[in-house]
Amino acid sequence: MSVQRIMMDDVRFSSFHTKMTLYTGGGAFCDGYILGIVAVALEALTPALKLTTVEAGLISSGLLVGMFFGSLIFGYVTDIIGRKLMFVLNLVAFVVGSVLQFFVTDFTQLLILRVFLGIAVGADYPIATSLLAEFSPKKNRGMLLSILIGLWWVGFVGSYAVGAVMISLGPDSWRWMLASSAVPAAILLIARLDCPESPRWLIEKGRTAEARAILDKHLGKDVDIQIPERVSKTSFASIFRGGYMSRTVFCCLFWVLQSAPGSAIAMFIPKVLANFHLAQGGFKFTGSLIIGLFYLVGLLPGIFLVEKMGRRPVVVWPFIGQAVLLAILALMTEAQPWTILLVFSVYAVLHTGTTVVQWVYPNELFPTEVRATAVGFAAAISRGGMFAGTFFMPILLNNIGLESTLFISGGIYFIGFIVSYFMAPETKNIALDEAAAVKQVSAVTEQHPELQRVRD
Repeated sequence: MSVQRIMMDDVRFSSFHTKMTLYTGGGAFCDGYILGIVAVALEALTPALKLTTVEAGLISSGLLVGMFFGSLIFGYVTDIIGRKLMFVLNLVAFVVGSVLQFFVTDFTQLLILRVFLGIAVGADYPIATSLLAEFSPKKNRGMLLSILIGLWWVGFVGSYAVGAVMISLGPDSWRWMLASSAVPAAILLIARLDCPESPRWLIEKGRTAEARAILDKHLGKDVDIQIPERVSKTSFASIFRGGYMSRTVFCCLFWVLQSAPGSAIAMFIPKVLANFHLAQGGFKFTGSLIIGLFYLVGLLPGIFLVEKMGRRPVVVWPFIGQAVLLAILALMTEAQPWTILLVFSVYAVLHTGTTVVQWVYPNELFPTEVRATAVGFAAAISRGGMFAGTFFMPILLNNIGLESTLFISGGIYFIGFIVSYFMAPETKNIALDEAAAVKQVSAVTEQHPELQRVRD
């Protein structure tokens, strides 16, 4: 009696998928935590190391410099040597870099370590997201990749809560804050040792027997993968050829236009609130925590809607909403504190709600042999935008004022709306290899015309 074969894209969601989401999402949590904790640590760190405004900006954005190179280089490396090995090695770097921050004695040492950690964080983006995308059923893929973004924000906001508690430890509190990221990273490192390699990647490399063994063990003996023939193997240039060029441009543009203003505002919430004259009585920290909680609230509709409504509406419409809300904030700098906090919180909900597509689109629009490369390249470009945003935010606030800074940020969001409106495709509930294909794009778009927005 023959066994009914099930394609990997069509398998039912199982406890294995939950485990893989936690393995990959744990890295996203650490990423957000490592990036966010420095914002609180700077309060004690700046006087302790006698940092200038420029040096403080470099410490804040040094991680992003490392992330640029980590994403750019190790996405490509991951496509060549595999997901699992890189999945473990970058966690080792998390632990080592986090602990060493405790012992720094000057600006240069800390900056070097922040760049080193950034390389590890940047590497985790293409490694973890491509691995999860390649295991996920098509009906749950967007949600699972969105959850990774959600866990990034949990780590980011959680770092504010941890920092608020640790600030009471005194002048050296910043050392404990920066080193604290070693704890979740060490736990995750042990867990990731049990992670399997991607069967899709193994088949691309001709290692079919290993792929079959992983499918049998984790998904069942009746599960198969159907991967179309490839014309080319892993090549960095592939993401700039034919139909993939327009996809690369789209992924880079929407991601950087979300990240540049959004990360700058999120990183400097206390400073932004202080510019609203809300620093009295510690309100800038209380307000930061409240807004941070709304950042988390915004994830829930985003994670739900990315599968219910699709990727396109989740990326397009929040752009215009954020532009309008920042313009409103720019016009009401003298309003009552709770009014400002309310508008800011609505902005936070919209911002995180739309960021859930950041790891969805690049993973769905590129094939297995260059998936991590594409994610890494788009992430690197976005981190370049984040670097500019976090570096220039305090400088802009000090030199041109809050109102102009908010108008500039809103203008960037408006550009994002234009770009995504004309370029964003829909990839909801489409098999991973179909969504990634451009050589068979005509056949694919007969069934899925929504993919025509990004074409050859």
